[in-house]
Amino acid sequence: MNRKTITAAGRGAVHAYQHPRSAVPVPVRLLEVGRLWRHERLLHDVDDWMPTGDSRCEEDPDQRFSVGYLAVTVGSASAAVPERATADLAALDLPTLPADESQAMSTLAHFDRALPPHMALKVVTSRHLTAQWPAPGTEPAPQSAGQGGQLTAQALADLLADPTSPIVTEALRLLSVTARQTLTQASQAADRQVCEGRVARRVRALLASRTAPGGRVLCAYFTTVIDDRVTWGPDFTVAPADEDPPDLRYPQTTATPIPAGHTEPEGDLALVEALNELAAIEEPAEGEVLRVHVGNGTVTRVTG
Repeated sequence: MNRKTITAAGRGAVHAYQHPRSAVPVPVRLLEVGRLWRHERLLHDVDDWMPTGDSRCEEDPDQRFSVGYLAVTVGSASAAVPERATADLAALDLPTLPADESQAMSTLAHFDRALPPHMALKVVTSRHLTAQWPAPGTEPAPQSAGQGGQLTAQALADLLADPTSPIVTEALRLLSVTARQTLTQASQAADRQVCEGRVARRVRALLASRTAPGGRVLCAYFTTVIDDRVTWGPDFTVAPADEDPPDLRYPQTTATPIPAGHTEPEGDLALVEALNELAAIEEPAEGEVLRVHVGNGTVTRVTG
C-alpha cells in the first residue's frame, strides 16, 4: 500500500500485514498515519519506541531497528479467527499521541502496559501492508491448526493466556456448569504438575553429583514443617530408590540427610519456592512425606 492510501484510510484503520517470513497476513490497527515511528531492540527484553522525522519506511537487514507506522497487532492464534481478531482490535480505545515527542512516548508507554497479553505494539512498513483487513483469501495460520484443522495445544494456550478476551469469554459462557467445574479442576491439576516438575528438576540438579552405592537411582524425601501453615520443609533426605522409604521420624536411619536450605551448598531458593507453591496448591497433612524419584522425576506423597 502506498502512503496516500494509508493516510486516506486514517488512524485506527485495520490493515492486513504480510511479512515475507510469515505464511499468512495478520491484522494490525494503526495508531498514527501522520508520522512514522522508529523501533529499536536495546536489550533482550527492552524495546525503544520513538517518533521520527523520517519520511520513508525502513527495516534493518539485521533486525536491529525498523521505521514505519505504529500499530497494534494480535498473536497468531487470535489472527487465525479473522472476525475475532478484527473485533478485538476494533474494541481497543486508542490513545491520541501528542505532537511533542516526549509526551507521545510517555502516552504510548502507558498504553503499551495496558494492552491485553495477546496484543502487542509493532512498527510496520508500508510495503508489508497489503490491504484492509480481512485480506482476500485469508485463512487460518498453519501453525494454529493440526491435522484435520484441529486447534493445536500451543494455539489454544495462546488464546487462554488472556481469559478476559472476547473469544475466551464467549467460549466459557457456552460451557455447561459441569464443564466449567471440570475445567477448573484440570487447571488446578496442571498447576500441581508444573510445581511438581519444578521440584523434581531442582532435586535432580542438586543431586547430579551424588550416586548411591552401586550406581543405584536415588529418591529424595521431604517432611512437613509448620509455620503459619503446614508446608514442605526445605531439608530433604536421600535414599536408594529400590529400598523402602526411610523412617524419617528418627535420626537412626541409613539415609543420608542433606540440609538443603541452610549451610550446605545444596541450598536452593528455587526449590524452596517450588515446595511452598506445591503446598499452597494442596496443603500436606502433618507427618506426610513427599517422595521425589530422581530417575524418572515422579513426585508422590507417602505416609511418614
